[in-house]
Amino acid sequence: MRSLLQEKIQQLEAQIQEMVVFKFALEQYRDSWAENHPHPEPGDICPLIETVPLTE
Repeated sequence: MRSLLQEKIQQLEAQIQEMVVFKFALEQYRDSWAENHPHPEPGDICPLIETVPLTE
């Protein structure tokens, strides 16, 4: 039972690390977009969409 618990803990740690990295990437996209496009015009298509990769 201890080994199963330890395995689950390790899986959770890996997921947490992936989420932290993903959060950091999203924050970078947000900040970059805010700096480069502070006032989008009505009807503009979000240029950020083109810069975000669909897969890692």
